[in-house]
Amino acid sequence: MPVETYFAELFDKIEDIDLGTFFADPEIQGRYFSAFVPPATYRAPDASTEDRAIAGPHGDIPIRIYRPLSGTPSGGGLVWAHDGGWGYGTIDDPGSDGFARELVARTGGVVVTLAYQLVSETVKFPVPLDEYEAVFTWTHDNAAELGIDPARLVLGGGGCAASMSLGAALKLKDAGKPLPAGLLLPFPLTHLVVPDPSDEHAAKVAVIPPMLNYDAAMVVFMYQGYFGDASASPSPYATPADGDLSGLPRTMIITSEYDALAPDGMHLAQLLGDAGVDVAFLEESGAAHAHLNYPWTDAAKRSVETITEWLDASDASV
Repeated sequence: MPVETYFAELFDKIEDIDLGTFFADPEIQGRYFSAFVPPATYRAPDASTEDRAIAGPHGDIPIRIYRPLSGTPSGGGLVWAHDGGWGYGTIDDPGSDGFARELVARTGGVVVTLAYQLVSETVKFPVPLDEYEAVFTWTHDNAAELGIDPARLVLGGGGCAASMSLGAALKLKDAGKPLPAGLLLPFPLTHLVVPDPSDEHAAKVAVIPPMLNYDAAMVVFMYQGYFGDASASPSPYATPADGDLSGLPRTMIITSEYDALAPDGMHLAQLLGDAGVDVAFLEESGAAHAHLNYPWTDAAKRSVETITEWLDASDASV
């Protein structure tokens, strides 16, 4: 289908910005980020929130716990984090805070989000991944206090956090530790080299502005930030499509129709299915990459409803 109106207007606002101009001019950075401000008419659902800091392998990790405002939590749980190519994003972003509130409102479950350390000259793989795993383990170990049934605790995140969700699950499996009840992996980046798109998909990618077109150069840029050498992965946990995917829990993969990374999610779904994993796959129509970061859009609303149905389809429900 055509690009949803919100995303088409966003494309127009930033079509003249690329990585070179973005880093060269603070004013352009300001214009870029201002294009993503939520519309004045959007308000995320209310939820009870509690900020904490838990001990992690690289220092304390800030987390936020979302609970329904009224009534006892349903028993489901989700550990979730924002995307941003490992170098950007916060716990307050709509793709973290807004998504958590939307899901709690629909399910009555508990969502735990985290502010993992962003990569820098001194922070590289496996620091963010270790923190992601640590928050899942803490949530599992403290499930009773949080009002979560540990057998219904799902792990997920968008983009780079989808990669870390899958990498953390592989680490837990290899260590013989409790696994999540399910994996929620929207618009993931899990391959070192993203598989080639079909001709039909390549035509859709052609309309995407440079800063939202996660082509080979952009993928190299993100991996250089994450582990320093984009020519080789340091571990299957860093590029988890390379790992042994057998024995993982049921998984939902969501891709965005207008996204250069969509072939990553499509191929990952095939790899998981070949490994015997129960996979649900959705390509969200009319959506740009990371569409769950825009919970006011029609595409995000549809995806959240699909996620809710997937969660409710088994004991892994939130």
